[in-house]
Amino acid sequence: MFHWALLAYVISAGMIEFAFVRDHTRGAPLVVVSCLLVVFATSVPTTIAVTTARYADD
Repeated sequence: MFHWALLAYVISAGMIEFAFVRDHTRGAPLVVVSCLLVVFATSVPTTIAVTTARYADD
C-alpha cells in the first residue's frame, strides 16, 4: 500500500514542481517549494502506511 501511495504522491509533486520550473521560478522560492513538496510527497504515504500497519491483523 505504501509503495502505490508514494508513487502517486511523487507523481503529483513532480507535476507541481514542473509547473513552478516551467513558470521560470528561480532561487530561494524554488528551493522552498521543492522542500515543501518533498515533505508533501512523503508525509501522506507514511501516514497511510502507519495507519494500515497499526490496524492490520497479525
